[in-house]
Amino acid sequence: MTEHTPGPWKKCGGGTPRYTAVHSAKGYIVFQMADRVMDKERGEPLPAPDYHEQQANARLIAAAPDLLAACEASLKMFDHTIGRPLVTDEQKLLKAAIAKAKGGAA
Repeated sequence: MTEHTPGPWKKCGGGTPRYTAVHSAKGYIVFQMADRVMDKERGEPLPAPDYHEQQANARLIAAAPDLLAACEASLKMFDHTIGRPLVTDEQKLLKAAIAKAKGGAA
């Protein structure tokens, strides 16, 4: 599996509802959304998220590298402070989120 583009990521664009992108620190586009998306099977335009939803999606995606790092740090803290084989629901959530982010089984 290829590792993701290193963070930090930043939401760019958004001055218009027609275009929103998330760029890496080196300027790579890691996510881009325009105002129209085509259904490949039917050749028809699909409804795109409205402007505010698109901006919220871009902010969440831009935060993804930080959220992954926070999950990994939290899991280490859990493992270190509990220090026993007890597995809490919170640890399960963290492990599932990390696995999903890295392309593994959740």
